[in-house]
Amino acid sequence: MVSSIAAENTLVKASKPLSTDPIPQKETILKLGTDGLERVLEGKGRARMVWRAVREGLDPHETDPASPMFDSRITSRTRAILQERVLGPQWTLVQRTSSTCGTLKLLIRLHDGLMVETVVIPARLGPRSNGLARGMSREAEDSLALASRSTVCVSSQVGCAQACAFCLTGTMGFVRHLSMDEILMQVQLALQKVRAEGLPGLRNVVFMGMGEPLNNHRAVRHALACMTDPHAFALSPSFITLSTVAPSPGHVRHFLDMPKIRLAWSVHGAADGLRRTLVPTTSSSMVELREAFREVMAQRGDTYIFIEVTLIEGVNDSLDDAEALVELLRPFGRTAVKVNLIPYNDTGVNGWMPSPSGNILAFQTYVRAHGGWLTFARTPRGREDSSACGQLATGFSGQPQEKMLKAQALKS
Repeated sequence: MVSSIAAENTLVKASKPLSTDPIPQKETILKLGTDGLERVLEGKGRARMVWRAVREGLDPHETDPASPMFDSRITSRTRAILQERVLGPQWTLVQRTSSTCGTLKLLIRLHDGLMVETVVIPARLGPRSNGLARGMSREAEDSLALASRSTVCVSSQVGCAQACAFCLTGTMGFVRHLSMDEILMQVQLALQKVRAEGLPGLRNVVFMGMGEPLNNHRAVRHALACMTDPHAFALSPSFITLSTVAPSPGHVRHFLDMPKIRLAWSVHGAADGLRRTLVPTTSSSMVELREAFREVMAQRGDTYIFIEVTLIEGVNDSLDDAEALVELLRPFGRTAVKVNLIPYNDTGVNGWMPSPSGNILAFQTYVRAHGGWLTFARTPRGREDSSACGQLATGFSGQPQEKMLKAQALKS
């Protein structure tokens, strides 16, 4: 199990006295970032040593050499300063569940007792996972290994105010924003799980967990800066995707203040009436939101945008719905859109069902033929342990998520 809170240990004796300069209030490594950690540790080299451990899925606070999380490259003096001046993690990994497809769901308790969920999705492309013959060449195996990667789906809030009708997180209501370091710790925990469980390397980050990221844009912006800092998490912006329902055109423009990550617009219903049914907090027209995205893309130089549609049987999966989507997206142009069709994942709340495969195929074919865009039907991952899209809501293991919420309500 990932070590989530550093143990209290006796300070390692330093080789010389620590600086007597006033030290600001203790913060976590993730809150300090690269510049802050350099100041606290009194050296760029020490800070980079610590961040290297974070990137490699090790725990810089671990003092037991026998622990698999221990990094022997961190000097005793650096470890002493860390213990004296830097907070250990302020969160605990409460539970890890897994699906047969390999998807991991992590239930995390925050410093105030609130819970948040994070999902790690490994994509292992190799002979055993894709059915290729054992006799494949070493060159082919190496190519497949390079293609293998893991994705972490991070949350940005506890609960969500958007109340999307197809998403279980929305039934929680808005509880609070996550801080910058609470967002980053999900990436850190994912790196630790990847190392501990021998999963493909972590390459992708998607903001598709609990919460609406643009409602918490300040913390998200700072977290993104740390993720893409070459001396911190060193992740490529081109492999980070932020998915938003776009609460307003003003919210969309927050992308202008962020690193050039990939944009994903959760449309779900192209017609204004249908959109209000699925996203009842919608206050802007779809045309207004589309134009805000086009403005942002023009200023940032984006070449394409991901469009996401959760397909629900008899609600938004007809050819009329596909036609409305094509007309809404047409002004983006024929090369600037990639459409992801997501089969609805049952939340047990509203009685809806996933769109049948025939409807999804017909919808996909129509959008491809009339819009000319790459259109993908996503394969569901993590349904059996409620870690799929729309199923995240903090609760207790072994129960359907709607029962989790009821159990929480009875206990409160």
